Amino acid sequence: MREKGTGHVEGPLSDGSFRAWKTRRVNGKLLKSRKCRGRNKTAAIAALAEWEQENPNWWLPASPAKPKPTVGAFLDAWWTEASPHWAQTTRTTNSYTFDKWLQSDVLRSLSFPPSREQIKEWMAGLSSSATTNTKARIIKLVRTAFNAAVEDGLIASNPAKYKNAPRPNKKRAVEIFSPDEQATLVRYVVTEPDWALAIVLDLDSGMREGELLALRPIDFDFDRRLVQIRRTMDTIRGVPIEKPYAKTDSSLRDIELSPATIELVQRHLEKFPRPLLFQDGDRPWNRHDFLNAYRGLLTRAQLPYRRFHAIRHTCATNLLKAGCYLPAVSKRLGHAKVSTTLDIYAAYLPSDQAPLAMSFERTVRQWLPKALQGSRNDSPMIPRILKGAASTSGAPGLRKTKTLENQGLRWCARLDSNQHEIAPASPSS
Repeated sequence: MREKGTGHVEGPLSDGSFRAWKTRRVNGKLLKSRKCRGRNKTAAIAALAEWEQENPNWWLPASPAKPKPTVGAFLDAWWTEASPHWAQTTRTTNSYTFDKWLQSDVLRSLSFPPSREQIKEWMAGLSSSATTNTKARIIKLVRTAFNAAVEDGLIASNPAKYKNAPRPNKKRAVEIFSPDEQATLVRYVVTEPDWALAIVLDLDSGMREGELLALRPIDFDFDRRLVQIRRTMDTIRGVPIEKPYAKTDSSLRDIELSPATIELVQRHLEKFPRPLLFQDGDRPWNRHDFLNAYRGLLTRAQLPYRRFHAIRHTCATNLLKAGCYLPAVSKRLGHAKVSTTLDIYAAYLPSDQAPLAMSFERTVRQWLPKALQGSRNDSPMIPRILKGAASTSGAPGLRKTKTLENQGLRWCARLDSNQHEIAPASPSS
């Protein structure tokens, strides 16, 4: 039997039960409710009524399922919240990494949170153009993002932390120019005005490459022979960008130059009045073009290639070998801590002990003879053996040493704090 209308009951079925449901027309479409079973008609209708109480709006279209969060959505939200709190240098560096490497569809389409294997697979699939240091910088940024998710309680563990993750290469060994190579380089660049000033100025001051390329004429105080480091030049996406800040707070410093260097700067500015001290024509130097030109300079001077940073290392080692005060050298280089300078250049610190000993010698010689003349023989610092009578050999001031053999055996077991038997004498004795 079937009842028509908005409510329907069907039965009895093959198993003797009844089935009840409702229909409703919405926008011309006939919708059916769930079919509820009961052992009789009343039980089926009661089951349907109970189901309707739990689902009063069953005829309404179901709301679209909430999309699952993705890694891309999480990274965008994290970047918007975290990046404004970073230092400018950190934000600039991480911005380049985020825009170039963390926009990958493979990474951003992963459901959040991703598994450790998914992160490892994505890292392994990075293009060959990503160097080891670049990969280390990428995984560090991703790890920082997921660390924030762990702190916020969104995930239990960081999927970007795994064994054998990319790590930056170890610090390069300190490269320096030997004294002969320094002389060869300086003599050669005399014929090239821009390079002559850049090489001599960097050998004298030990500036970083970005600090050198950002110098302006207003940064020099010729009366006091000072140069002020207040900004740096960087290259981002092939475009030179002047940053109105230095690498660290300690990098903002004044460096006193030698008279020869400051005279070279004055002559250069008289001959080339430009907004920047060093320019590639009428524009700032691009870092990559600058380093390529520097490589060509070493080739023309017939010198082995060394990084431009080696000139900074050469300046530091020259000062330390000359015995300059370590904190003064650290301040000249713009290091945040003296320990940084010590860690890098410890091998170049003077290790000869002779000057230290002679320094004390010059001091003590002023009063030592008088002190020896006025010394007394009854000083408690003079051993008794030197105060006694002459020994049997006739040497004045010496006394025969007392031993158990010539004094007789006076050992007493009761008074011995180290109780053990005396070892028997060997036959050879």
